[in-house]
Amino acid sequence: MLEGLDNFLSHTGDDMTNEELKAALALCADEDGRITKESVVAAAGNRRHPAYAVLHPLFTWDPETAAHKWRLEEAAKLIRSVTYIRHETTTRTITPFYVHTEVAPRGAGYTALPSVERASEEAAQILADELARCKGALSRATKVVSAVGWEPIAAQLQALLVTVEALRRGSDEGEEAA
Repeated sequence: MLEGLDNFLSHTGDDMTNEELKAALALCADEDGRITKESVVAAAGNRRHPAYAVLHPLFTWDPETAAHKWRLEEAAKLIRSVTYIRHETTTRTITPFYVHTEVAPRGAGYTALPSVERASEEAAQILADELARCKGALSRATKVVSAVGWEPIAAQLQALLVTVEALRRGSDEGEEAA
């Protein structure tokens, strides 16, 4: 199963390799080799397109279900757009007002940051989740800049990645102590 897409692909019941998906997406490229979301959706919806068999089952084609999924994405975007301004004695920090969390007792969803108790289990989990997102972004950036030949920058990003991982391990230990 293609790493990172296993949950996305699970509804199809099909196994797909990275090479199969890469080949299907390459068939959606224009003459300059660029792929757009529009070209992928068009190929997935066109029975005559050579990538149709691979791409079509990966999309939600029922209009009501697709519309509902899109509205959920729009709702998430709205939730993420609200900011929280925290004033310290000399600094002003602007952060997201809502953060995604899956910690009991609230369960999965978005939590208003000001309502999270400092140094609580929920705060530790929010920190761990934020650091995991940092790790993912840094890991991707490291691979991308390495692929285009910027090794010195890749090395600096790798050092940041090590630091974030150490912070994340420390937050896990802090959570256990809480």
